[in-house]
Amino acid sequence: MPFKTKRWKTEIWLEDRPQPAIIYGDSLATLRHAAKSWLFEHHPQAFSNTFPHYPIPEQRKKYLYSDGTREIPVFSLYSSTEHKVLSKGWYRLPGDALFPQPVRLESFEHVVTSFVEKDIIAEAGPDYKHGVKKIDPSCVMRLIAHPALLAAAIGLATASCYLAVPIYGGSEKNFILASSNVLIVIAFIVMMMLCFLGIGYGLYKGMAVLETAKEQKAPPTHRG
Repeated sequence: MPFKTKRWKTEIWLEDRPQPAIIYGDSLATLRHAAKSWLFEHHPQAFSNTFPHYPIPEQRKKYLYSDGTREIPVFSLYSSTEHKVLSKGWYRLPGDALFPQPVRLESFEHVVTSFVEKDIIAEAGPDYKHGVKKIDPSCVMRLIAHPALLAAAIGLATASCYLAVPIYGGSEKNFILASSNVLIVIAFIVMMMLCFLGIGYGLYKGMAVLETAKEQKAPPTHRG
């Protein structure tokens, strides 16, 4: 049997178990297929796509079978414990709703189809790896990919414009050109490049730190 990577995973929480069944797949398509096979094999009578009190409550969905005696709470102005009995059949309902509105499904096959197509929550598995970022070797793309280099180029252009286009009265008013010293002109150009390089590098590192923190807090998740 060929080895399959656990790139993606999803959880199926059963009503009578404290821990979920974890399904793996090397792609989103194989993950859905594996979840579908697991459901047909085990045929659970009540399950949900994630744990109770999920951080995004509206994404938690529950599927259950009623034998004609299962009750769910309903809103009432006169009682806080009023319930209604679900008639025999399969239902889909919000998992964390205080007063859920069940949607009847025709059969278990429709339950499985609804789960894998609408409500499966795919997350990064143990074998998940970020894709390798490809950088175009062209000069323009390298400048775009590295803001520090782009900032240095802006500094060079700014210095060149200042030297090439003296303002307010010609070169006598441009203190760099007025010095008539080549070393001062070169030093001015280098200083401008380093100044802009430092600003660009600082922005680049700041964005990298923020992006890394964001990825650590929010691992890749895909809603089915």
